[in-house]
Amino acid sequence: MIISSVRIHRQIKLVTILAMSTKKKVILAVSGGIDSSTSAYWLLKAGYEVIGVYLDLWKGFSDEEKIKSSTQATEKKLAKLSKDLAFPIRIIDKKEEFHQTIVSYFINSLKNGLTPNPCVVCNKHIKFKVLFDCLKDFDADFIATGHYARTRRKHNGKMELLKGLDRTKDQSYYLVLLNQEILKKIIFPLGESIKEDVKKVYKKNINPEADLSESQDLCFLSGFDYRTFLSKYAPECMKSGEIVNSEGKQLGIHSGLAFYTIGQRKGLQISAKEPYFVIKKSTQDNRLVVGFEEELGRRTFLLHNVNWISGEPQSDEKQYAVKIRYRSKPVRATSRMISGQDTLEIKTKKVLRDITPGQFAVLYHRDSAIAGGEISYN
Repeated sequence: MIISSVRIHRQIKLVTILAMSTKKKVILAVSGGIDSSTSAYWLLKAGYEVIGVYLDLWKGFSDEEKIKSSTQATEKKLAKLSKDLAFPIRIIDKKEEFHQTIVSYFINSLKNGLTPNPCVVCNKHIKFKVLFDCLKDFDADFIATGHYARTRRKHNGKMELLKGLDRTKDQSYYLVLLNQEILKKIIFPLGESIKEDVKKVYKKNINPEADLSESQDLCFLSGFDYRTFLSKYAPECMKSGEIVNSEGKQLGIHSGLAFYTIGQRKGLQISAKEPYFVIKKSTQDNRLVVGFEEELGRRTFLLHNVNWISGEPQSDEKQYAVKIRYRSKPVRATSRMISGQDTLEIKTKKVLRDITPGQFAVLYHRDSAIAGGEISYN
């Protein structure tokens, strides 16, 4: 088959070069979705021996009939993918570990007034840890995922983590906690691809009858909104309290601090001449502090537990572009190390509205992710 996209030709050429003259074995994370399935197709086309790994993770509402049906549908999809592309898929049960590590982190962060990012944490502690362990278990050479990101080896042998070429789908942000040991073994087959091209390849070569819509929800929510999830699995988060302004005057009642995030405007149910925004969540007295737009925003914040992609902390004050959320635009900022090697002070060139404790911020130099850590005010 001839694929029309120049980017797709370039990607196949890239992974073929990596395969070299001998057949290399790759452990590929598969979900049955478009991206991981197309990654399998390209790796096989490039001459790799591919072993698929599906992580069976804990999901909320697993006793619901529609969740059971969804699980069965995923199993059938994986079986069909394995048969159609002729490669094995192993299912690895990580439900207990995922619940103890990721779901607990999610709930505890919300209890402490933070806005967590489970996907970033899961990539480090679950997904890539399991894949890396599989290298030895299956005597493999590489691991691969369907992330839209790239790697590049520097002259000193260190690996860089680069943005995917499709800027609308770049997922390097979610990978910022990975280390050099893992990055040296990773292949990102979709790194130089455009999502629309990937969909065309999937539709033509893998599943012509596929519905190409994709869910953006957290996997363990099982399609439910997180309010419903917390009402069942962490009802203690639903304790109501006062909504106050910065002077302490009560303006209303909130339904639980976990349901609000910094910069939020909608859902406050406060009548005023101009809109209120969430500017602080006080867990000590269970108060939600709101203010007008001019009270919102800051330029300085801290990053804790910083991971340096190179493995070498940079102590000098430097300028980077910083992303404070996955979908936020990078802004110019200065960073300097404080309190040892794992805390950075970040000062942005302009005031940002949505700097949110618990979220992750990532520092970039051009296309290269340099470091990342969890946002805090103190």
